[in-house]
Amino acid sequence: MASFYHLNCGNLKSPLIGHAVCHCLLIEVENKLFLIDTGIGLLDTRFSQERIGQNLIDEFQIQLNEATTAIRQITEMGFSSTQVTDIVLSHADFDHVGGLADFPHANVHLSQEEYESISRQSNRYAHAQFSHHPKFITYSSDDVKWNNMPARKVYSSETVQILLIPLFGHTHGHCGIAIMKNGKWLLYVGDAFYLQQELFQVNHPVTKQSTVAAEDNPARERSFNSLIELKAKLPELMIYSYHDINSFEFYKTSNIDGNNHEN
Repeated sequence: MASFYHLNCGNLKSPLIGHAVCHCLLIEVENKLFLIDTGIGLLDTRFSQERIGQNLIDEFQIQLNEATTAIRQITEMGFSSTQVTDIVLSHADFDHVGGLADFPHANVHLSQEEYESISRQSNRYAHAQFSHHPKFITYSSDDVKWNNMPARKVYSSETVQILLIPLFGHTHGHCGIAIMKNGKWLLYVGDAFYLQQELFQVNHPVTKQSTVAAEDNPARERSFNSLIELKAKLPELMIYSYHDINSFEFYKTSNIDGNNHEN
């Protein structure tokens, strides 16, 4: 038996998106926990200048609230932080990895391409967030297919499967994460788009922000177009992004992925 818990692990704002969340997913399976992205971390709230920087805090109006960090929510739910044995990252931007240091024992799964960007000390990333030396496990080859898309297998059991889906462009190693629970699939796309409406509205205004934020915009456009095609082919497939507050509220209040434990 597996359970999914939807967590908002950060609040911020931008002129085009408006109020944005950090929509992380906690998966309980086989007496351990997988965390999909980590949001704003506990140390970020306490040492924000060193770990994030005032420019980003001001630009995105980041709310620094210990109560919304993944570790605080997970322990409030009655779990131990040590039960989080694995973290799967879409990419390494500051608002996705801040909570890594709160689970220093966890294995951290990500694409080889994203790991190489971190290792090159890319100035895109807040490298203080990696100063605890996470236990990175990298994936460099597309070893399976998922809906005719290349995929990299992270975890598989009778009830849960987790795949990295290369959706490069936002960063050089950016991936979506496909998750199967009891035969039903979800696709979390990280920052491949920001709002659900972008899948259905050509040249949505928010797409301008995606263009500005992309390390490789032509690659981002190819990834985004592949998602539009996938949604057209499989309209029933649940596809959601990290920052869309409406998607988060939908999952928080629905039973769409098979349980009603969303938070």
